[in-house]
Amino acid sequence: MRLRPATPDDIAFVAGLERAPSSDGFIARFEPAEHARLMADPANLYLLGEADDGEPIGFAIVFGLDDLRHGNVLLKRIAVTAPGRGLGRPFLTAVVDRLFARPQTHRLWLTVAEHNPRARHVYEALGFVVEGRLREAYCSPERGRYDALQMSLLRPEWEARRG
Repeated sequence: MRLRPATPDDIAFVAGLERAPSSDGFIARFEPAEHARLMADPANLYLLGEADDGEPIGFAIVFGLDDLRHGNVLLKRIAVTAPGRGLGRPFLTAVVDRLFARPQTHRLWLTVAEHNPRARHVYEALGFVVEGRLREAYCSPERGRYDALQMSLLRPEWEARRG
């Protein structure tokens, strides 16, 4: 698998994966115009995972690259084309390693829907720790109001797992 910065040509793939049936109730969506605006902001990073044949297998959206003082980076969204088939963990590992390769990154954090045990399992397997619960923080047509968990991985934890 390869990891590369996404380009405006990749927005259709990202928006399509956000709207895939496997994403319903698990990840939020932006309109393509919002993706274009966010992608143009240097504080954000869109990453695309590709199979060896160049076929896209997933995307990640990262916010907060401009938080140089505190080093907090938000993994805003991540999705793969075939959940449950072993793509998520290697893709997330590549994303995490890429973000911690930046010396400015100290803390990588995210929120995950409480009703998404598959994602939570992958995050925990890579060392992310639950920091707290965001009660009824989100709402979807499928589920109504639901809780999310805030999780993070600190640089020393990442380094210890790699060592």
